[in-house]
Amino acid sequence: MEKTLEICRSFSWTVQVEQFAPRNFFCSEKMECLESEAEETSKKLFHFCRMMVEKDVKEYIESNKPESEKVIQLDQEPITEQDELTRSKFF
Repeated sequence: MEKTLEICRSFSWTVQVEQFAPRNFFCSEKMECLESEAEETSKKLFHFCRMMVEKDVKEYIESNKPESEKVIQLDQEPITEQDELTRSKFF
């Protein structure tokens, strides 16, 4: 009978916002698997943790940008300067 292992992987990222003000992001996951699946499971867990941390870092950076630097997500085409005059009809 094949041996069962518990694999634990983690990923962390520190964003230095300003001097002495780090923001730490961390993810850790574990899973049981067969010994023959350990390497693949380890890779998958690491990839998952890294994706989660990168997502959180991106959200943090985006939410802490000055208003003038934030990108507005639109469901339609961006408004051009030419459209600016007619824009008031819709609001």
